[in-house]
Amino acid sequence: MNIESISFQTLKRIVRRNDKIKTLKPGQMTAIDIKYYLKYYFLNKRRFFLTAAEQSIGWFNADLLIYDHNFQLIEIEIKISKGDFNGELKSIQNILSGNERTPKCKKYDKHYKYLLTKQGYTPHRFYYCVPESLKDYCYEYLRNTPYGLLVISENKRYDNVKVIKSGKLLHKEKIDKNLIENSFRNLCYENLRLSQNNRKLNEQILKASKEAEAEEGAKIFKTN
Repeated sequence: MNIESISFQTLKRIVRRNDKIKTLKPGQMTAIDIKYYLKYYFLNKRRFFLTAAEQSIGWFNADLLIYDHNFQLIEIEIKISKGDFNGELKSIQNILSGNERTPKCKKYDKHYKYLLTKQGYTPHRFYYCVPESLKDYCYEYLRNTPYGLLVISENKRYDNVKVIKSGKLLHKEKIDKNLIENSFRNLCYENLRLSQNNRKLNEQILKASKEAEAEEGAKIFKTN
């Protein structure tokens, strides 16, 4: 038996039997969803040539790194709630206004480097990406900063990314070669993980299919 031979009805029975499967509310979007649509947008709509998710950039970690046609580096930070955004907002406000760091400043060192020192591993442009429901709130706080804002609508279509505010150029230095190499390596590992997960998923579906068919056969045997 192979996965292609499993009927749709059998797959439905497998899904119903799997108590671990959880469904999202209509329109609800996760950070994983947003990351997927951002990759699609920049690779297919903007025709940029490389995206790398969850990659370190110096001492910090980026949700998504993107290289444009000129090898300029764009970093995107994904936020799905006001609370998540507000933590970093405090840092940005303190840095730009010259105030000292406070305990509530999240990722202060990262934004201090990006906004002021701009040394070493620093993206050329920095964006936040948020669901459409947070557009007005986030724009109000980012409009006087060098950072850009992307909004993704929650209809889960492939044309749902909008540039609300373009990020300003933070510096003009070339990106370190090691960072580019790490991005390609990160992409290769990501593809490897997807292949491994796909193999495991196929094995689980085939196993569950056999169990479902065995149960169905047992029911038929009892009725006869």
